[in-house]
Amino acid sequence: MPRRDYGTKNTLSIMVSNIHVALDFTSRLVNFIVITSKLDNISLNDSLEISKNACNKKFCIILTEEEILCIDLEDYSEKSKFGLYYMPYMQSIHATPITCFYVYENPCQAFIAALRHMAEIDKISYLNPDKYIINGGNVVPNESCLEKMMVITGHEDGSVSFWTNVRGHLNLIYRFTTLSEYGRSNLIDYGMDEEIDEFPPFHKIGIFDPCSDDPRYSIRTILYDTCSKRLFVGCQAGQILIYQFENFEEGELDCEISKNLEYEPQKCVNEGECIDFGSVVTINITESQPLYKWKGNPKLNMSSFSNSKHTNLYTFSIYRRIQFNPPAAILLLKYNSDNEILTASTLHGIIIFDVVQNIVMIKKCTLTQLDYNDVGEGFPRQNSLKKSLRQSMRRIRIRRSRRNKSHKTKTFNQEHEVQIQSRSNKEPLSLIGRVCHFSMCKLLKYYKPRLCVWIGCSSGKILCYMLSFPQADQRLVNPVQCELAKTINIKHAAPIIYLTTLDENFSPFQNKDSIEPEENESVSQILLVCTEEQIKLFSIPQLSPVHKLKITARSGLKISTAKVVLLSNKQNYKENFLFVLFNNGKSDIFSLPQMKPLCSSFSRSIKDDNILAIKSAFMCNNGVCAFSSSVSEFQFFTLSNSINLVPDSVCNFVAGSTEKVNGSRSENGSKIENGTQLNGLTTDTTICSEMTIDSVKDYLLTPNINEPRKPLSPTIENVSVELDNIKS
Repeated sequence: MPRRDYGTKNTLSIMVSNIHVALDFTSRLVNFIVITSKLDNISLNDSLEISKNACNKKFCIILTEEEILCIDLEDYSEKSKFGLYYMPYMQSIHATPITCFYVYENPCQAFIAALRHMAEIDKISYLNPDKYIINGGNVVPNESCLEKMMVITGHEDGSVSFWTNVRGHLNLIYRFTTLSEYGRSNLIDYGMDEEIDEFPPFHKIGIFDPCSDDPRYSIRTILYDTCSKRLFVGCQAGQILIYQFENFEEGELDCEISKNLEYEPQKCVNEGECIDFGSVVTINITESQPLYKWKGNPKLNMSSFSNSKHTNLYTFSIYRRIQFNPPAAILLLKYNSDNEILTASTLHGIIIFDVVQNIVMIKKCTLTQLDYNDVGEGFPRQNSLKKSLRQSMRRIRIRRSRRNKSHKTKTFNQEHEVQIQSRSNKEPLSLIGRVCHFSMCKLLKYYKPRLCVWIGCSSGKILCYMLSFPQADQRLVNPVQCELAKTINIKHAAPIIYLTTLDENFSPFQNKDSIEPEENESVSQILLVCTEEQIKLFSIPQLSPVHKLKITARSGLKISTAKVVLLSNKQNYKENFLFVLFNNGKSDIFSLPQMKPLCSSFSRSIKDDNILAIKSAFMCNNGVCAFSSSVSEFQFFTLSNSINLVPDSVCNFVAGSTEKVNGSRSENGSKIENGTQLNGLTTDTTICSEMTIDSVKDYLLTPNINEPRKPLSPTIENVSVELDNIKS
């Protein structure tokens, strides 16, 4: 390789007869190994086996800092060079940086099978269709190891990945990209680039891509609805893409409304403009503020809508496309599958969208005159330097006073409240939509229960919109009536973190349209509101306060995430609790409706200095919490004793194969001098990658000569443990 490329390229040169290829990786090369498969006297039932298609072939397993690859040295073509295998485990979850994720429990097994079928069809195009050559250990099959959790991740390059979580083991089942909506290729790049006439012949390989071509492709919010089988993707440049999962094997769409839907222009309720189903719905959220000018990146141009037929049995086809103007990032997505109503928000406003008629029902701009110079800026301009210095000096005095009082011991700990500093009424972007909740409520007297949309804002304000739907046969023609019914202003003006409605048993209220009005009149409901500083309960429909718990005034902590979860013990006793995660990484559960903390001495689940992990925490209904500690790492923890997240994996070997290998004899007693032979795999190197200078010193300076010395390289028992740790 030329000297000018030493510092810019991470390459591995392969020369086979007259073939010369320089594999170019996007991360630093750590190690590689060449293995040859042999099936002499090897049973295919072994835990470490080789597929029949890989008989007497040579492979190269390459380890880089960010991923592991396997190529077939005998499968060469001018287009794809050496064939790249699909890794069934040890996939790189950070092939591109993770920007958001969504977790839901108890996925449909038929849906998982359909995703795997789609993945197999895609792999035939640009990957080796043969089975992966090495099969290591297996997860112990039991009832708790079923695929009861699915993780959907959104990435910086606009791709969406589906993972199954089997007790802590993430397995990639399907991955697709949204770039086809912008006129770009919809195939995942596995390094099959065009050939360039240069020497040495560089060939990019692998899927790790640390840099994105355009930050506007990044996915900020993702949501999957299991009832309608629709995937909602909110992007960085104000795009909302709605995908419909279709099953062409049954000959019909999963949604009956979209089956009979015809692409005819409909009239918008509020705007009075004609919107076509096939076009992109553009929403000018700052229309009421003509003096506002957007200073960020321009929007992306989407390709024309094509209702093309797919040859696959299963596919994600585009269903709706929405574009916000100004093109700010999507912060909130909430969908009601029973009535097909979507709620979304950006930095500039909130909308309520009718997916059936493809029109906007409510559009509310949250900008004021004070916010014009602050949108997109990291530091508020109205905060002068003098005010900033005053605040900094006040913090220093508070720290010194606390340090001086720390040596004084108290005879007893008395709980007291601390006065919270009042918030300014001129805070910028005070009405950013943070949370949304759909519920059937009776807010007005002499009215039947209707679907209500509760929207919590960052200024402590709660907006409640009441929807009135037409008859089922007139759903496509008559518009949905939407009006503002209630407004709640929290006195301490803290951002709203969580909203939900509880029934008389203090469990999440089930939204069913089949509830009779007479039956619903006798059902009492309670609105649970969690802000950063307090937890409040309001009665419905009076909206009078029932209970209040101050968090910040008593403990000094702030609520980061909260949710009502259903916990069960090993005796299958279930009860609803409020699961709260604080800004210092500690978590606690509160009883309903007394709001008593039940785990006051709960251990810290997340490090207090990891702000990304605390902000990205996602809570499931069964008490499992998932968070991304970095753009390349996932962690899970649970509050329930009935859920075990530690996988039980095993790696079985042939009887006698665990005897001495590194020195010496194999299963048949023959010596191995110039390599290691194990179950048909012959390595071409005798240097162990784990042998270091310290291990050599420890080996030579052993005090007891009569004791058998430990081998420098790991034995088969150690390798089996390492395989278990890798797969877990």
